[in-house]
Amino acid sequence: MEYLKQSLALNRELGQDRSAAFNLINITINLIDNNDLERAKQYLNDLEQMEICSKDNFINLWYRFCKAYLLKTSLRAPNRGEAEVILKQILDEEFDDYELNVWTLLKLCELLLIEVRTLNDLGILEEVETLIAQLLDLAEKSQSYHLLTEINFLKGKIALLTLDMKEARKSLTQAQRIAERWGFNQLATKISLEHDKLRNQLSMWDDLREEEISLSDRIKLAGMDEHMEHLLRNRATLTTQVKEEQITVHKERKICLVCKGDILGFMYACSCDALYCEKCARALSEIENVCLVCNTPIDITKPIKPYKEEEVGKKDIVKEPHKNPKNNDIPLKK
Repeated sequence: MEYLKQSLALNRELGQDRSAAFNLINITINLIDNNDLERAKQYLNDLEQMEICSKDNFINLWYRFCKAYLLKTSLRAPNRGEAEVILKQILDEEFDDYELNVWTLLKLCELLLIEVRTLNDLGILEEVETLIAQLLDLAEKSQSYHLLTEINFLKGKIALLTLDMKEARKSLTQAQRIAERWGFNQLATKISLEHDKLRNQLSMWDDLREEEISLSDRIKLAGMDEHMEHLLRNRATLTTQVKEEQITVHKERKICLVCKGDILGFMYACSCDALYCEKCARALSEIENVCLVCNTPIDITKPIKPYKEEEVGKKDIVKEPHKNPKNNDIPLKK
């Protein structure tokens, strides 16, 4: 925090408005996370004054995000409702800022899940599922595989709330395979343990279909609060990209639909052109042996001839923070 304050003073002295704005954003969010709301309001007011003077749309959007972030902490429903409106307005502007869009979508998911619990309204989950689809699309286009892993993990948790066990297990399987493929070993282990726990509790979840259990109780059983807290605590990690630097260029890339990696061994192809590596095909077959895209059965006894590894070449996997093409100043930190 002291570093951020020193950086803020220096950037103000140099007249670097956008860099100073990033400092204010980080300070405000850190104070909110530490429940120091009065001081957070002071820095938010400073950010508002900077936004008014600069007339910079980038600063304006981040100011509005911080305002919504602060409003979300309120116990009063009208304040949370205002936060939801602001976040939706930010998304509607379709501004090209990867980090802003990721956190706006995640915070909106969090607010809607509070509504689900409060109102016991299953229909609100459809909105959450739409936001998750947007996050998955954003993560895949940006090659943000850690985010892709975490959002598939979240998707599996959401499926538990609708008591869709197959969808929950498929999402957890995909999350685990992406984590394994891209070297997120600790996260892969955590997802594996969660999947094992679900397998052991399948009969319990099946029984819930016969009971009129509230969504609030389902959220508790699924550990949704703890999961969202973990997810939102790892801002810097979620905006890390993974790039592949290839030594040789292979003739034609074959990408597995599940783990998003190059297929180096046996390959399984669906009639809809979806491709699966051997590990992912077998993992999915343990749940339901159908294509994720078209639900056509996949015959895992008939793999396609594998590509030779030397055609693909070795890769160095490099993890680096996502850099917005237009706004590279300072990444948002915790």
